[in-house]
Amino acid sequence: MLWITFGIVVLAVAGVGLYITNLTTDNANNANASNSVRELKTYTDPAAGFSIRYPDNWTAHKDKLPFPGATVAIDNAAISNSCGCSIYLTVEDNPNRLSIDEWLNSAAMKKDTYISQREYLAETGSTNETVKQFAGSYTEQAVTISNIQGLQQIRNSEGGGYKRVLIPNETTLYVITAWSDAFYFSDNDKQTDDGVLAQIADSIIESFTLTP
Repeated sequence: MLWITFGIVVLAVAGVGLYITNLTTDNANNANASNSVRELKTYTDPAAGFSIRYPDNWTAHKDKLPFPGATVAIDNAAISNSCGCSIYLTVEDNPNRLSIDEWLNSAAMKKDTYISQREYLAETGSTNETVKQFAGSYTEQAVTISNIQGLQQIRNSEGGGYKRVLIPNETTLYVITAWSDAFYFSDNDKQTDDGVLAQIADSIIESFTLTP
């Protein structure tokens, strides 16, 4: 697996509305289609209240989203074509300020498809053999992103898999999802992109910050 090391010098930017700013890197070596990235970019959505960073040979866009409810997608054509993968961020409503687990198990309107630990255990314990067969694998753990306690999920099944982080903030849940074919996140042999998606997803998740 190719590891990614970024040296980041952040440039201050002023502006209103959605904007993208360049962040110069001193010595960035990043796994990607050309195997070198000299800059990062920042995607900021003031209305939704968040900011993320991503490699400059990837694209942040709001058109042709991988899932209709997504807020923004970040992708690289070569990587997407090699592993059927995408990275996207969804801003979910949580008006009742439920915990992540409560929200996942609630009947609240959601923009994407989610699973909880309770639902996964119900699938694996089902008397329906087809349901059990396609349950795949699921793990979750608490994570801290931008000083906020969140939840990381890793799901793998025949129909596709993802690494996902849910980050709560008052009446909003920010959800960053890296989606790929089949068992990408549990079997390195399935990573036809040499693990680039996983590495870029981790860097985007780590860069997440709330904006005023």
